[in-house]
Amino acid sequence: MLSDPQASHAVLIGVHSFTELEDLPAVRHNLAALSRLFTDTSLWGLPPDRCIVVEQPGSADVVLDAVSKAAKNAENTLVVYYAGHGLVHPQNDELYLALQQSRPDRWYQALRYEDLRQVMLGQEVRATRKVLVLDCCWSGRALVGVMSGTGQVGDEVAITGTCVLTATSETRKALAPPGEIYTAFTGELVRALEHGVAGAPELLDMDTLYRTAYQELREKGRPLPQQRNRNTAGRICLARNRSWSLPTIPRPTLPHSTRVPSAQVSTPTGYWSVQLPPVPHGCVTVSTPGTHPNGGSTRVGPQQSTRRPVRDVLGTTHPRHPDRSRRRRFAPRVLVIAGLSSLLVVGGAAFGGYRWTQTQYYVGADGDHVSVYRGINQTLAGVSLSSPYVKYTDVELKYLPAYQRRVVTNSIPTENLAEAQDQVKKLSEQASVCKKVADSARFDSTGGSEGERLTLTGQEQQLAQSCPVN
Repeated sequence: MLSDPQASHAVLIGVHSFTELEDLPAVRHNLAALSRLFTDTSLWGLPPDRCIVVEQPGSADVVLDAVSKAAKNAENTLVVYYAGHGLVHPQNDELYLALQQSRPDRWYQALRYEDLRQVMLGQEVRATRKVLVLDCCWSGRALVGVMSGTGQVGDEVAITGTCVLTATSETRKALAPPGEIYTAFTGELVRALEHGVAGAPELLDMDTLYRTAYQELREKGRPLPQQRNRNTAGRICLARNRSWSLPTIPRPTLPHSTRVPSAQVSTPTGYWSVQLPPVPHGCVTVSTPGTHPNGGSTRVGPQQSTRRPVRDVLGTTHPRHPDRSRRRRFAPRVLVIAGLSSLLVVGGAAFGGYRWTQTQYYVGADGDHVSVYRGINQTLAGVSLSSPYVKYTDVELKYLPAYQRRVVTNSIPTENLAEAQDQVKKLSEQASVCKKVADSARFDSTGGSEGERLTLTGQEQQLAQSCPVN
């Protein structure tokens, strides 16, 4: 069922210009397109006063006030969308949404995701269905973070009754391709809403939009979105599908056995016309024409037509039933062939599935260090479907920040081996810096000389801010 536009609200938040961070011009186009599509009566028809655009907010309070007001007024569906830069707190790994004045080292000038989540969970919120879309770097941390206090990985920041859709995983940056109107993730959502999804149902739910965006981004080799649904939130429908049309029903055709052509048969008493309309199997209708070969004429009306077996007229048989003994004789063979075919199909599918797993790679923990695994991080009948492919004994887990250790422990899925190796390279850089910091701290505690103190480059100093505190 389409979300009731008269009882729903949407808050579209976007920051495209920053004083300290790189500008994102595409974000402005994101907001304009989504606002236009949400208020289009042929798609959703949200009233303009129920679709609030918060562009370039100066503070977190401006955003939270707008979301709080919409959350209190929405009775059916509440949609909250953010596009901009994402930041990660260096000490507690929390996700922050950047505002105009935000800087990586001044997280307090950004919007804390946990605060936004709490507003959407408030007791005064009447909306039974909620949609949260985050188009920013590290947005996947909204799915595997540390913000709800439940202690369960994967459910820690979930919003009950909500579909949370993020542009990237917790370890990837979002993409704003140069020269393109929209950001990579939102661009796919806009195209799906504007042009529809071929083969999808009449209404576009969040699951369909997610699968469509995922497939398109995967084919283009771009960062892949993530989704988390609570209850049936994936079925929330926000738009009609413009590519949907009523299915065509094929015109029924008569069975082949009833389409028998007419024929003429020469008999000792004259020419007989044999018509074979749809009649019971084994019989035909035979009538005489008006002219006899010997010059006489005989007129036979429809009431004088004779029903004769097919063998009497055409010399062929049209049995009513097949030979039952033959059917019984061939039945065991059919069952054996069907069983063997099923085994071949199942075996072929299993072999093909295994071959596919051997083309997949991910980064995971291997004891106290990092490895690239070949396969998928699952087991089948107690058998692991993956094994270490490349071991990196120099990348030790203890030197990684807490959030990166959790991510590696849960495994980092990648598209191919090259991407997996790239992930390890980034982890190696971080671990190397943190090891230097840890060694320096031990050196200082033993009273080393000033000249032997640690020196770091600018990039290493930035990485050092995330190092674990011993």
